[in-house]
Amino acid sequence: MAARKKQIAWLGAAAVLTLLLPLVISRVFATPSPQQGTVSFEYSSWSVNEYDGTVTITVLMTGSPTSAVSVTCSTSDGTATAGEDYTANSQVLTWQPSEAGTTKTFTIFILNDVDVESTETVNLVLSNLVNAKLGSPSTAVVNIIDDDVPCP
Repeated sequence: MAARKKQIAWLGAAAVLTLLLPLVISRVFATPSPQQGTVSFEYSSWSVNEYDGTVTITVLMTGSPTSAVSVTCSTSDGTATAGEDYTANSQVLTWQPSEAGTTKTFTIFILNDVDVESTETVNLVLSNLVNAKLGSPSTAVVNIIDDDVPCP
């Protein structure tokens, strides 16, 4: 009877090992999941005079990614209108893993008109992330300051 209990105990231990051993081995020898970068605008807003012609937007990538990181930076109308106040733009920015902690730039062309108007805005957004997550801020605004004066 005692021998039978020992045999059952050994069989139970063997069953537990059979079930748990693959899990333990996979945890010990598992390939670590790839690290992602974090992307964000460097600032939440930029201001540009209408006569300046361009504004340069900076996007920052931080972290320790194990492969290339990319993000799309795009404009959309706020109170400014694409084609009248600025040129719409959408651009993919890419960093290599060794470029963590650096910025990439994105240029928006500002169209100078003769209309007297208040400050107008262009919305910016980051999207289509690859090997990255969004940091803060992930949206931003460009303020276009009018340079025209009303006629007397």
